[in-house]
Order: sequence, then C-alpha cells, then structure tokens
Amino acid sequence: MLMRLALLALLLALLGCRSAAREAAVPEFREVPPFGELANRVRAEVVVLNEGRRVERSGVLVLELKLINIMPKDDAVVYNELASGSLVVIEILGAGGKYQRSPDQDDLKRGRGGKYHYACLPPGGFVGRRYLVRPADPWWDLAPGKYRVRIAYRNPFEPCVASPNFTDADLDRLGKDALVRLLTGGVVSNVEEFEVVADK
Repeated sequence: MLMRLALLALLLALLGCRSAAREAAVPEFREVPPFGELANRVRAEVVVLNEGRRVERSGVLVLELKLINIMPKDDAVVYNELASGSLVVIEILGAGGKYQRSPDQDDLKRGRGGKYHYACLPPGGFVGRRYLVRPADPWWDLAPGKYRVRIAYRNPFEPCVASPNFTDADLDRLGKDALVRLLTGGVVSNVEEFEVVADK
C-alpha cells in the first residue's frame, strides 16, 4: 500500500512538472515605489490597445500611457516630453525572466530640444502618448509567449523653458523668469499583460 502511494505521488509530481513547463509563469516586476514630488500627486497608467492583448510577432504592440493629476485641488506641472527615451522607459518582462527595456535616447541634452514641452494638469487632468513596440525588432526580439509591460516616467530636471519662442538672448535677459518649475521624481505605471503569437 505504501509503495502504491509513493508511485502515485511520483506520477502526480511528474504530471504537475510537465504542466508547469508547458505554461511557464511570467515573473513579477521588482516593485518601484513613486518618489519625489511626483509621488502622491501624479499617477501613471498604461493600457495595451491591441484586441485581446495579443500581437503577432511581425505585428505592432500599441501601448498608451497617461500621466494623471490625482490631486483634488492643485495643478500638476509635468514634462510633456513623453517620447520613449530618457524620461520614459518601457519595460517588458517575459517568461523565464527575460527582461528588456526601451533604449535610452536622451534628446533633451542636445541643445534646447524639447525643453519647453510641459503640461499644466488641472485636478483630474491628464496628458499621454501612444507607443509602438514591434516584437520582431532586433532590440526587443520577443518570441511567442506571455509578457508583462509597464512604463516608468522620471523627471530629474526641475525647470523648463516657458516658451518655444524664447531666443537664447531672451533666456539670458529673463533668467529664472523664463523658466517654469516642474514636478520632479518618478512614477511607475500599473502592469499590463500581453501575448506575442506566431505569425499566421
């Protein structure tokens, strides 16, 4: 009787291992709490816009990010330079722990660039952007399988140029009066799941 129970337990364990191997779990992201002035003032939300949250390997995953002012009475002034790069990082985590993040493209440090792109969000107001992720792109190289995605927004820069019409002479003449103060710190969005499927 004891031998039969041991064989049955071994058989169940083997079947359970095969089942787990077929359906590999996607690990969780490391928790990153909001920090700085953005914490408790702005929330980041990401949504996968693809139907059924599925994308063919040669297709395009469409993500939408919103930065939302969650203060009941106060405005929130944020950078509206939301291109994937230095301020916005797309993070994707797949089965087996495969982790990939969008490339760092720091355009803000070259000249004045988008340093005047800011948004003053009233309570409940938001600003956002859509991102296209191509699973077959060599940078991402996402094989068919299940994934999790989140987007981090961090602003280490405090001031922003108040107008794109200001010349360098205007900036020299106006000094601090030519700048708008922005909320600094960082927030990380919720986590969304999606699946990459083989091309038909």
